[in-house]
Amino acid sequence: AIGRAMAIIDEGLRAELDLQRGGQVAATLHDLYSCLIVRLVKANVQNDRQPLRECATLLSPLREAWNQIVPVAPAFSAGPSQRLSAAPV
Repeated sequence: AIGRAMAIIDEGLRAELDLQRGGQVAATLHDLYSCLIVRLVKANVQNDRQPLRECATLLSPLREAWNQIVPVAPAFSAGPSQRLSAAPV
């Protein structure tokens, strides 16, 4: 499970950040994801649950922010011809 979490964070979230266009937000998220990877490695190597709790605490505000976005998401689920054009993020 730790390996899967690391892959999601590293190959999914961190790899998709656009540090050139994302400015300070992308840089901050990159640092957060890097910190999470270090904590997950420590948890795995030392068989320690404390770093996992730290990761959960660090991710909680991000999760809450995503949960607030979810009600808006159905507006973007329509086909391409039905969507309003939006600038890339």
